[in-house]
Amino acid sequence: NEIIVPTMIMAYMASNEIIELDDMTQLGSLFRANGWTLTTGVCTMLFSLLHYPCGTTSWTIYRETGSWKWTAFANLMPLGLAILVCAAVAQLSRLWGG
Repeated sequence: NEIIVPTMIMAYMASNEIIELDDMTQLGSLFRANGWTLTTGVCTMLFSLLHYPCGTTSWTIYRETGSWKWTAFANLMPLGLAILVCAAVAQLSRLWGG
């Protein structure tokens, strides 16, 4: 999750290196110039918080349960929740004119 924003900065600035921006206003300007809105930012943060666990956690779930079904469920359930929450937030934002 902590690599999402630096990766996006690299992509938007067409750079092969991680670039450090001087302040948050530069980051905001970069994202707005590439079509981001407040809703986009909120949904990105929520999705990053809620989506499937890391590979180590998934492997531990498999080792503890011995089941690929529970491992798949443990990955797909938070992913589905993240999608539903982001869809709800985006819909509410549209309803409120955002």
